[in-house]
Amino acid sequence: MANYETLRSKISAKLANAMDNGQQPTRSTLRIQYLDEDGEAVLMTDEDDFELAKAYAGGDMASPETNVVERLELWCSM
Repeated sequence: MANYETLRSKISAKLANAMDNGQQPTRSTLRIQYLDEDGEAVLMTDEDDFELAKAYAGGDMASPETNVVERLELWCSM
């Protein structure tokens, strides 16, 4: 099961591969966002935000083990 830190690490690695200098973005420069129930972009900063993003994508907030989604749409920027 993925968690927020794993997600952030994988996104950083993919961005580093796409960048000319190959450097991974720092925690302060990488912004990960998702859309809430009102369609507004929300900045993801921790595990709680990650769980909420999965819930908005159709997951079950009862527990992290049941809050699983097949697809999660995120916006990343630096």
